[in-house]
Amino acid sequence: MAGAPNWLHVDTEDESPRPQLTTLSSCMALSDVQCDGYVRLLAADISLDDAAEEPSATLKVFRGLKLKQEQPLPGIPTAIESLVHRRVGTQDAG
Repeated sequence: MAGAPNWLHVDTEDESPRPQLTTLSSCMALSDVQCDGYVRLLAADISLDDAAEEPSATLKVFRGLKLKQEQPLPGIPTAIESLVHRRVGTQDAG
């Protein structure tokens, strides 16, 4: 589509809770992580809470607007990258 803007548009109902995320553009990626044909948003949610001793981060996986999974990270990432691992038939050596 020529001339399409580079924006993500999400329609929500007024009553539905909206996900909140504090992150950097380098800490977001779109990926089909479950190989089911549905692309999910992966994002590092960075907490800069003043009460905490140091910043922390959580990897969050969204399907649409719903949070599907979250995993604490051992530190603050600089970026997130999605990799595809495909098994190719094994070859006999020799």
